[in-house]
Amino acid sequence: MPLLYTVIETGMTSGASLFLLMIAVLFYFRLDFHFISVQIKDKNFFLRKGLFIFKNRRKVAVPLSQLISLRLNGNDGDDDCDIIYYDGTNTSFYSESIATGKVFDNEFVNDAISNKIAVFKR
Repeated sequence: MPLLYTVIETGMTSGASLFLLMIAVLFYFRLDFHFISVQIKDKNFFLRKGLFIFKNRRKVAVPLSQLISLRLNGNDGDDDCDIIYYDGTNTSFYSESIATGKVFDNEFVNDAISNKIAVFKR
């Protein structure tokens, strides 16, 4: 709102408008860069980083057998989830923190437990 008010009152080429616009663009780039989408399909777990500008800056397809653990933070996983997985292409372990919302429901958690994937709840 301060940006819109400043543009209307002083014009687009004023210093304050350009400064606020630059802050808004940098904030958007940061959100776009750190956006992660998760998809579980067949027996694979897909992580895609980036939203629009940085779309698909990193795509990872991990078999569910290489998923090590899930740590659900918050109320039944509603807030965020830390995922630890093994990437066989470069023989390293990785940890990703994902805002889950309702993605990880009880069915997925029960499937993970039945497949001997460690699930930690806080």
